[in-house]
Amino acid sequence: MNIWRKFESEQAFTDWHEQSKQLLEMPIVGVRASDGVPQPDKQQTTDYTALTYRDLEVDSDGFPIIPETPPLDAVVADDTIIDQVSVLVRADMMLPEELAALANVYPAWQAGEAVAVDDLRSYGDMLWKATQAHTTQADWQPDVAVSLWARAAPPDVIPEWRQPLGSHDAYPVGYVVTRNGNLYESLIDANVWEPGTDPSLWALVADSSEPTIPQWVQPTGGHDAYAAGAEVMHNGTHWVNTHGDGNAWEPGVFGWSPV
Repeated sequence: MNIWRKFESEQAFTDWHEQSKQLLEMPIVGVRASDGVPQPDKQQTTDYTALTYRDLEVDSDGFPIIPETPPLDAVVADDTIIDQVSVLVRADMMLPEELAALANVYPAWQAGEAVAVDDLRSYGDMLWKATQAHTTQADWQPDVAVSLWARAAPPDVIPEWRQPLGSHDAYPVGYVVTRNGNLYESLIDANVWEPGTDPSLWALVADSSEPTIPQWVQPTGGHDAYAAGAEVMHNGTHWVNTHGDGNAWEPGVFGWSPV
């Protein structure tokens, strides 16, 4: 199973590629190609990462006609090298939809299993990483036992606060949650109190009374396309339009940069 990601530009791919290479301490080669066929004077791809231009017109020799700043596709995960992919998951380098696609590649969470810190398990169609070594119990599911498990997600995906049932799912110091539209950070370990009730227990990080960033909506034409500098939220990330007026592209595909 290959998981593809659309990159806004070759530079965006290069940045991700270099960070991955440093984490894995191994070269990851990207190849420009049309339908996976290497072009002349380009290195052959490894089994891990292939960079392709897809769905583009081709010239008389059968090679794609590349626009100045094309949207790119790259394989960012391959289940044949799951150990390397796990390094990227633990480093929060995968997008939410990629993590969801990877969930069934990892062992399912089950009670009665000894797990170590950073072990990855699937549960509820999501991917979770252990934050403490422990032996799992039937009532310590990953979505309940927040002191034992963290959902594998980019840093800007913040969970909603849930009432803890005991010490096993109480919030540790530094844990950030949303509550009533606000962001709070726990100031104590074993925090079972509701955010917003006592400022000595939870610090208000962001107030919902502040201006909110709208969710991106697919434009239907020039009349509702996004203006230069417009800011939106999409897939849990804050984006700004860098393409100029009339931007109808999806953030993360082309014409938008994360803030």
